[in-house]
Amino acid sequence: MTVLLALLTITTLIHAAPVIADGALVLVEAPENVQKVETAPISAPSPQLREFIPTHEWQVVEADQAIPAGLHVRMDMQTGLRQAKLLEPSEQTGIKTLSEKRRAKLDIMAPLLARHSGPTGEGVPITDLTEEVAHGWRPDRADHSDVAQMHAAQMVLRESEHNDGAAIAALETLTELVDEIENAHEFERMGGLTLIVELVQGNRSVSVRATAARVLGLVCQNNLAIAAAAGTSDTIAALLSLVAQGTHTESARAMFALGVLCRGAPAARTHLVELSGVRTMLDATRAHPAAMQKAVLLLYDLVLDEAAGDEDTPEAPDAIARLAPAVPRTTLGPAIKATGWCSSIAQGVTAHSNIAVEKTLKAMLLFSQLCRADFAPHRANVNAFITHMRGEADLDPAYAAELTALANTVLARMS
Repeated sequence: MTVLLALLTITTLIHAAPVIADGALVLVEAPENVQKVETAPISAPSPQLREFIPTHEWQVVEADQAIPAGLHVRMDMQTGLRQAKLLEPSEQTGIKTLSEKRRAKLDIMAPLLARHSGPTGEGVPITDLTEEVAHGWRPDRADHSDVAQMHAAQMVLRESEHNDGAAIAALETLTELVDEIENAHEFERMGGLTLIVELVQGNRSVSVRATAARVLGLVCQNNLAIAAAAGTSDTIAALLSLVAQGTHTESARAMFALGVLCRGAPAARTHLVELSGVRTMLDATRAHPAAMQKAVLLLYDLVLDEAAGDEDTPEAPDAIARLAPAVPRTTLGPAIKATGWCSSIAQGVTAHSNIAVEKTLKAMLLFSQLCRADFAPHRANVNAFITHMRGEADLDPAYAAELTALANTVLARMS
């Protein structure tokens, strides 16, 4: 199931950018509320693709169009359509290619790698080391650089027990690499996932463990078998401790990994409930209110998956509403009700973002039977949102009508 629901403007993070032509924009994971834009080297579009001609206004990018480098891109995850426009002058500073960024991070690791005491010997230059590792690991592969960097990052992690800066540099490099499905499989085959799980469960700093949690989620997000194997009780417990102890960003990274490990995984969901994970997430949102929407989305995704039988989950309001009677019987349903999540979910109707309100309304629709009594005091807020929609002159009329219909459906279910 798509992790992000409904309409999503790419302003915070994208874990799997759409496949686009050489020279197209690369969007990578960034800290909360920060957009990071990186461009790949410019090259001619593929002859099979038409060139996209950008302007300073948003335009839909057709499936047969190649996106030139250096554009601002966003995606509607409900329709699957991408839009792009030229970067404003304020957005164009500090842009680096992905390869430049990877090299910069490897340069940070170079002093540690140079002291590597393994077969490569003392003082081996970083370029020689990466070439040797690549050649030794997969000599049959056309491009060895990703494998080399993943292997080098593992060496740094094993040697940096008392150097958090080096460990985080290695982990951040891995986040650049394992987001690609092939690299994620390669990383798991070379034993990297075991090392990452050990870091998440270990006694390193919260910052190191949270960054490792982010890598864990990226490695497992496209492989249910790997995710099921990694989603043990110990791993879920370690991630919940990060949710409870970390900063807003660190808590969000742990919640991302929890979502990946628990989706489509009944055993992991059971661990989450047995370890009081639902309560832990609610307590974390009280410490970090900005994490509320992320936590609500996580609970929504997990319950929706289970209610739908861990198959393709619906997005249409009527289909979501049909699953509401099954929610009280899901693994997480009773815990959501018992811990007081229902009222917290409904408070999202007062969010300043229409997108956030849309996600809240869909959650209220799914939980309408479970939380009917708790939602009732929030009827006035839903009505206020409907009134607000009538005055949204700048909003696309079709989208405004869709949100209004969704809000009216929620009101009907609250009766």
